[in-house]
Amino acid sequence: MYRSSRVNVQSAALPYRITEGGDMEILLVTTRKSGRWGVPKGRIPHGMSFSSSAAKEAFEEAGVEGEISGMSFASYRATKRAADGRKEVVEVWVYPLHVMRCLDDWPERGQRDLRWCSPDEAIALLGEEAFGEAIRRLRA
Repeated sequence: MYRSSRVNVQSAALPYRITEGGDMEILLVTTRKSGRWGVPKGRIPHGMSFSSSAAKEAFEEAGVEGEISGMSFASYRATKRAADGRKEVVEVWVYPLHVMRCLDDWPERGQRDLRWCSPDEAIALLGEEAFGEAIRRLRA
């Protein structure tokens, strides 16, 4: 994982698709611990680009594949509780992922719930302003 002045950096995918009717849908996943809605994200393996790591997380957590942008279009910081109980600051870089394929089987199937929803519903469920801005940019 990349670290910068005591900040852990992670990458996240913002998976979306365009329906046959031309509407955009955002894919959300629940966390394993709290069950809150979020997007696929995680630590960046050594030697992997941020965007490739985001695509890997989308595959592992939600079973989706597609075209990931090489450029982040949003970021945010959050405080998380580490396994040993310490609080740590995590900086998350968000990459749009245009979903082209939904798989029947993936590594974390059965460990998380998935939900395709409208952009407005996704913004409400995520509750993080950085995601709201990112989703608004996708619509533009």
